[in-house]
Amino acid sequence: MKKFIFSIFIIVNLFSSNVLSEIEIRYKVGNIIITNFDIEKEIKYLTSLNNSILNLNDKQVLDIATDSIIREKIKFLELKKYFEFEGENEYLKKIFNDYMQRFNFNNDIELEKYFQKFDISKNEILAKIEIETLWNQLIFQKYNSQVKIDEIILKEKLIKRKKNLKIKEINVSEIVFQPTAGKKIDEKINEIKKSIQKVGFENTANIYSIADSKSFGGNIGWVNQDNLSDQIVSKIKNLKENDVSEFINIGGNYIVLKINQIRENTENINEKEELKKIEIFERDKQLNKFSMIYFNKIKINTNVKRF
Repeated sequence: MKKFIFSIFIIVNLFSSNVLSEIEIRYKVGNIIITNFDIEKEIKYLTSLNNSILNLNDKQVLDIATDSIIREKIKFLELKKYFEFEGENEYLKKIFNDYMQRFNFNNDIELEKYFQKFDISKNEILAKIEIETLWNQLIFQKYNSQVKIDEIILKEKLIKRKKNLKIKEINVSEIVFQPTAGKKIDEKINEIKKSIQKVGFENTANIYSIADSKSFGGNIGWVNQDNLSDQIVSKIKNLKENDVSEFINIGGNYIVLKINQIRENTENINEKEELKKIEIFERDKQLNKFSMIYFNKIKINTNVKRF
């Protein structure tokens, strides 16, 4: 593990020496200036989340990092209208510790040391977490009343789950995208398929996905397969580890999934708790759609100037 991290560290810094010779203004988002130094820092951050990004060429990495930091600044400007940024607090610390599950570290000290290899401080990570946390809070406040939960369908899912002796869970990654103006959807799908074959699923998620999971190479972690919609389950139920699904049209967006791992376990189901989990999953799924819609709306109304 140490040798691997050291190798990545060397590669990132060699890349940085080519990118960063002197401070230059590259973009202005609203009243926020983005320099080449900021973009270089974003490259390090994205590399820490998804090491395979370094398999892309320099231009692709720069484009991904630039898009990522512009998205972050657009969200920040919108959030300032509604919230005061407080910095480090107990809730942010908790989310920071939750990152350990993604990186398989034993404690937050190991996690901090990992990010330090990329010249990323704990405060910088917390600042990014705060933006995403407040963004999710804003989306909840604006759209929670529009979320539609069909309890009958959810209870039917629970009944079906109780009949199964084993619970199937999948570690899954996603690429979510929308049709591009002036391009047929078949052309877009073929473009993404070729990208997956050429640079891998994770890097293709970084390039094409519009979901927040793109920063993690599309990975959304472990999901109980029964929580997914019947439409999605029908496309993935026979897939094996490392298989990629068909492209699925869901409410105007398209999604393609990769099965990273599969596990099965037996458990005694507490009906009340399990129904609550299913409701939360369904609510989050709908709120994620509203999040993409709202972001696209404010992006159009945000002045982004390139220098």
